[in-house]
Parts: sequence; C-alpha cells; structure tokens
Amino acid sequence: FSQRTTVVVAILSVITISFILPLHVSLVSPDWMVKSVSFIAAVSTLIVVFVRHHNLSESDRQRGLEESERQYRLLAENSTDIIARTTIDGIILYISPAFKTLLGYEPEWIIGKTRVEISHPDDILNNGSQIRSGIFSTSNTFTYTHRFRHRDGHYLWFETIARPVRHPQTNQILELHISSRDITERRLMEEAL
Repeated sequence: FSQRTTVVVAILSVITISFILPLHVSLVSPDWMVKSVSFIAAVSTLIVVFVRHHNLSESDRQRGLEESERQYRLLAENSTDIIARTTIDGIILYISPAFKTLLGYEPEWIIGKTRVEISHPDDILNNGSQIRSGIFSTSNTFTYTHRFRHRDGHYLWFETIARPVRHPQTNQILELHISSRDITERRLMEEAL
C-alpha cells in the first residue's frame, strides 16, 4: 500500500468504528462512552501499525528484488561466458554482452529468436531432440556441446549448461537459464590427439 492508502484506511476505520460503536454503546449504558473512546483509539492504532508494517514489508521485498536483479545483471554483463534466459520453447528473452564479444552479433539481434538462427545445421539435426528431452527430464542442469556461427561465418564450439527454472508449487518449467562457454581451443586440441 502507498502512504496515502495507509492514511485513508486508518481514517475510514476510525470513522466506521466511531459511528458503529457509539450506537451500540448508547443502547447499553452511558458508562461505556469512556471505554468506547479507548477502544476506538486502540483499534485505530493497531490498524495503522498493521498497515505501516505491511507497507514496510512490501517496500523491503521490492528493494530486495531490485538488488537481486542488479547483482544478476552485474554478473551477467561482466561474464566472459554467454548468459541467457529463454522460454521453454527456446525463444531468447535476455542475452549477455558476451554474445557480441564471442560471436560478433549485437545482443538485441537475437532477442525474440531461437539459437537455431546461429546453430550449426548438424547440431540442430543431431542434438535438438536430445537437448530438449535432457532439459525437461532433469531437475538440476543439463550440459551439452554444440557449435554457434560467428558473424564472420566460422563456427565456434560451446559447452552449454541449461538449468530449468521451475514453478515452486507445480514444478512446471517456467523458463531456462543458460550459460555457454567457448571451448573451441579445447575441442581443437582434443581432435588433434
């Protein structure tokens, strides 16, 4: 609630109690007038304290959420790995600046698209269903290797870790958090052996 709402709720509560209680009290006895005023003051104080506490709690939660998001962005934007958020269908919602550093594309170019736009054709055919079933069958993370096309046309090898983000009550996958690391040099050394 806003501070204005807090004041309005408190005033309406006091007015409501002030009208209802005296009617009841006047029917009972005149001695209750002092008690009714004390009761109105006590209830009004409790209402104001409750509403103020709710306001502070909501404000604290909002600040905590904003701080958490700020820290996540700070990590993602300074990472040498590509960090992304996608829908369960693979549509990219966010991708870190490392996307440009490693692959030469502006991050905005891929937002709203899928990784298929830059994936090696063999990886799409061979790994597509394996990746999807792996992600949906795990409760933790799923790791796979694949190639992405650099803006210049050559391909780089990546090791990607996908973590499903699940709804706390239904366990349904809401989105995927993905981290992709360039392993091209390691892959070339392995092939050379």
